[in-house]
Amino acid sequence: MYYTKLINGFLSIVLIIASTLHQTTAFEMSARAISPRLATLLVNQANRELDASRMYLSMDLWFRYHDYPGSATWCQTHSQEEREHAMKIFGHLALRKTEQHCAISKDVLSDWKMDDFNEKKISSVWEMALNQEQANSQEFFKMCKVADEEDDFVTREFLNWFLNEQLMEENAVSEVHAKAIKLERTGGLYAAMDDDFTKMDH
Repeated sequence: MYYTKLINGFLSIVLIIASTLHQTTAFEMSARAISPRLATLLVNQANRELDASRMYLSMDLWFRYHDYPGSATWCQTHSQEEREHAMKIFGHLALRKTEQHCAISKDVLSDWKMDDFNEKKISSVWEMALNQEQANSQEFFKMCKVADEEDDFVTREFLNWFLNEQLMEENAVSEVHAKAIKLERTGGLYAAMDDDFTKMDH
């Protein structure tokens, strides 16, 4: 009788452990499951995208003030694209049921002092944008590594779109920056290139 109770008690414990493991595995295998660490990284990145939108908007206004409407229009369009990137991340987090983490934060905001460029060459404005895009790419690389470490396949697949987008953006801004430097070195007028901005990629 004693051994029967002991065995039954042991079996009950085993069943409880098995049930707990099943629930844990089911959670881990859910497509919606995401760790607080990755959720936080994604929210921070969404805010960086909003900050990038602010940067391109600042560039838009700076170029308009200096009478380069083509460059201004390019930057305005790019500002809108960066905002769309932020909303894409927030939308993804909503699908993962992590809306409580989605918040606008000033922690990653930069002070884009465009007045500092009034006495500098125009290429330095584009160099600022290129540096920002490259830094942005590094943040996505970090998130990819974390997603790989946590076997979060959903987040990893989601980030692939941004990796390709960063490749396109770095190339676009790098091309503009290189052209601006070339015009400055050869004594060419930046205004001559400004008209071509409506045909340039983003």
